[in-house]
Parts: sequence; C-alpha cells; structure tokens
Amino acid sequence: MRLAFIAAAGVILAVEIYIAICVKGGFVRHYVGDVLAVILLYTLARAAFSAPPLNLPLKIFAFAAALELAQYFGAVQILGVENKILKVMIGGTFDFADLLCYAAGCVLAGAYEKFESKNRQRRSDG
Repeated sequence: MRLAFIAAAGVILAVEIYIAICVKGGFVRHYVGDVLAVILLYTLARAAFSAPPLNLPLKIFAFAAALELAQYFGAVQILGVENKILKVMIGGTFDFADLLCYAAGCVLAGAYEKFESKNRQRRSDG
C-alpha cells in the first residue's frame, strides 16, 4: 500500500512541475496547483508511515496554513532566503484563496481516508 502512495506522490509531483513550468495562468495554475500541493504532502506522509497519523489531513492543513501565514509576514525577506528553490517552496505572497485551496485538498484527503477506512472495515467483516 505504501508503494501506491509513493507512486501517487510521483504522479502528483510530475503534474505540479508541469503546472509550474507550462501553465501560465488561470484556474489550474492559481487553484488546482494549491489543492494538489497538500494532496502531495498527504501522499508523501502516507508513504512514510505504515499507519496514517491521526487527523493527518488536519495536520497538513495546519502546516500549509502556517506557511501561508509566514508569507503574510514576509518570512522569506525576514530570514534572508536567497535560494531560488526554497523561495518558491515557501512562497512570497499571501493569498486567502490559497488557504481555501489547501482546505479543499485536505477535505479530499480526508474523504479518501474515510473511504479507505470503510473499505478496510468491510474487508475485515467479510
């Protein structure tokens, strides 16, 4: 099962890179990428742990929201980050819509967990 999450993370990362390089604007660039970002974090966490940590989607949302808040306060400038990749990962501009996208991605991850839990329950009852 963990291998499936590694594969999913690889596919999502490839899509994220494609969006970053090839998509110049619009809905996909501004919203879908942010939804996928937290789903990528979810799949990486699921690949790393044999059992999903309790409330994983909520924890991922808290992490993403903290990063967005750091953008609001100008963390990149305050910390003097010069590395381009790190600057892109942390981000430079706060946008409330990003928080909504992160929430949507975490809701999707939570729905997947519910679905997976019900399937596991059905198999063990079977």
